[in-house]
Amino acid sequence: MTDFLDGSPAVITVDGFTFNQLDDDGVKWTLDKVSGWHDGPSVKVEQEQRIVSHGQFAQPGHRGGRTITMSGMLMAHTRGPLAAATQRLATILGDGGFGTFEFIDADHITLWTPVQLLQTPDMSWDGDPLTVRYQLSFVAPSAYRFGAISSGSTDFAATPSGVGLVFPPFDAGVIDFGASADVGQVAVTNYGTASAPVVFTITGPTPTNGFVITDTVTGKRIQYLGQVPDGSTLVIDCGAGSVIIDGTADRLGDTIVTEWVTLPAGETRAFLFEPNGATTSSTLTAEVTSTYW
Repeated sequence: MTDFLDGSPAVITVDGFTFNQLDDDGVKWTLDKVSGWHDGPSVKVEQEQRIVSHGQFAQPGHRGGRTITMSGMLMAHTRGPLAAATQRLATILGDGGFGTFEFIDADHITLWTPVQLLQTPDMSWDGDPLTVRYQLSFVAPSAYRFGAISSGSTDFAATPSGVGLVFPPFDAGVIDFGASADVGQVAVTNYGTASAPVVFTITGPTPTNGFVITDTVTGKRIQYLGQVPDGSTLVIDCGAGSVIIDGTADRLGDTIVTEWVTLPAGETRAFLFEPNGATTSSTLTAEVTSTYW
């Protein structure tokens, strides 16, 4: 691939296709218009009329998905590569499944969302043997667009030797509180414009009675009462509301959740990782995908 076409800083990739660049066969994949991406997702609001007074009962609205339409031209100096490119484009998400619609803005950020094909690609030669016009329509069922991932890891919070009040307390003329404790915290940031759930991954071994993860700002706690054995991995997905060990077994029944943890837009949060018992070599990784309307 070469530089952007026509000076535009935006590139779109879908299902292995790249738009607004020149491919290795000499075909230009131009991008004229994109609609449904920059504006917000659809909104559904249903209110109930009051019977004995004026007005309506206020009901919360819900965001829906979005329809994304993009159009442009395929151009080449000879007809053969253009015909081959047109044939390939007709296969985009052709099996009815999902792919990733990625909008890469060189002047800003890269955002993406899962999409599936909404209708058959519309392509026409338009009277020019070296130019094909196309229009593609996708449906994105998620209300959100997604960006950078923020993650970090920590060991258990521990109290090393030497922590605590040193006796005699005034031996040096001042009170000596000893060494500092290992805080066992990990911080992540949601750079987006919408709240984002946090995913916690815990590697064993943990104590027999598990561990506690605490949001240091809100005090929300996730307490796991079982053991994660050495070599095993437990994933707590606050978006899905799931607790899965080694990718297969459900452990939600071993978990006490005061509230699933989400990060508000633009905020950074630290999470405290504490053992329910003696400290082990377990580690906690927290991860959040920046989420945008």
